[in-house]
Amino acid sequence: MEVHVRKMQDLVIISLRGRMDTIAAPKFEERLSDLISKGERKFQIDLSSLEYISSTGLRSILLITKKVKAENGEIAFSGLKGPVKEVFMSSGFYAILKILEPQPAQWRAQPLTDKEYAVCFNAFRSMSTEFTAMVRWLKEEFITDIVDKKSMDVLSIGSGTGDFDLTLMKLIKERVPEISYVALDPNEEHNDIFSKRVQESQIDLKSFQIIPKPFHGGEIKENFDIIHLTHCLYYIEDRKEAIRQAFELLKPHGSLLIFHQTPIGINEIQREYMKKIKGDEREMFSSRDILKTFDELGIRFKFDILISDMDVTDCIRGNRNGRLLLNFILESNLDRLEDSLNQEIISTLKEICRVEEGRYFLFQPFGIFWIKKE
Repeated sequence: MEVHVRKMQDLVIISLRGRMDTIAAPKFEERLSDLISKGERKFQIDLSSLEYISSTGLRSILLITKKVKAENGEIAFSGLKGPVKEVFMSSGFYAILKILEPQPAQWRAQPLTDKEYAVCFNAFRSMSTEFTAMVRWLKEEFITDIVDKKSMDVLSIGSGTGDFDLTLMKLIKERVPEISYVALDPNEEHNDIFSKRVQESQIDLKSFQIIPKPFHGGEIKENFDIIHLTHCLYYIEDRKEAIRQAFELLKPHGSLLIFHQTPIGINEIQREYMKKIKGDEREMFSSRDILKTFDELGIRFKFDILISDMDVTDCIRGNRNGRLLLNFILESNLDRLEDSLNQEIISTLKEICRVEEGRYFLFQPFGIFWIKKE
């Protein structure tokens, strides 16, 4: 049997994997006794990966429980299922021990409203260097490739609050006198912010329109010189069809840009907790999946990975900004999330971060797909 120990503030989480038999049970008892002697008083025993427990194992469980309580400590057991749960039920242990029952997903976390998402997105933007890396790429790689022309039509799919679009508008304007801009985003809160920012920017556009709908392809009739999907494919149901339709909407020699997360960084947290938090993983989608999609569609593309970091120190400290960032990462309102799962997420986050001068940084590289229509 494997015994994994991790500490989250004053809570010690013990994860057991394998079989808790006559040989393994005393080792478990010895490990817990050692932690108690060192002053630990609050324990959670995760049995979700335990395949079997013998009567000797039950004996060790009971002895440790009594030992913890004798020291005025707390001990709870979680993840009971299958044969292990049956043994706890039939032995009466289920009635005398503190068992943490899993809550239904809808009670763990609610989806973010448009307004909540906009606030959480701002928290993400303030803690990530991603936007800076995107702008640098636009200036050094993309804009220099644009041939000077009189006018240009641009479609932004998933425009959000317009941070990327406003930068793109200004850079294109340096080379192209007339720009017609169409933005597509179902988030009304984001659309209001973007619209006001365009007015305040005083960028001279030939036309500007925001369509408050998700992208399906049919709502767009004209063709474009530039189309970009910036971190929005997570929320589109049929991603392959969306990419195909976006490619079809390009004018000859037009460019399709897709900015998307890689399997490293945020996606690591999502792979571990998205299903636990939301009950499904439909929004978990990385650049690796897009690579497969392009191969299936037979579309040629350029691919690059840009370096970006995210300062998640506030998440570790548990303050408001940190909670907003976690809400953004897991696409949910975590205010009602049980404390043990919240602490588990924080512990996992710490494990994959690097620490510099007391601050925690999550390596968050992102992928850029650049398709030119021949």
